[in-house]
Amino acid sequence: MQAAARGISARGDIPFAGFVSDPCDGRSQGTTGMFDSLPYRNDAAMVLRRLIRSLPLRSAVLGVGTCDKGLPA
Repeated sequence: MQAAARGISARGDIPFAGFVSDPCDGRSQGTTGMFDSLPYRNDAAMVLRRLIRSLPLRSAVLGVGTCDKGLPA
């Protein structure tokens, strides 16, 4: 992320980091919470879209996912 931020700065743009967390399957397995992990992707996608739209000077978006269930669709 720092290398990406430096590259963005080198182009004369302003880097901004926004985060969208996701539920952990390891903690929710065997509970009703496990049914929320996949639908959560839709919620995360909406939050990320709103976050991106709130940055009027955006010129690029870099997404980093750590789990397939948390990566916005």
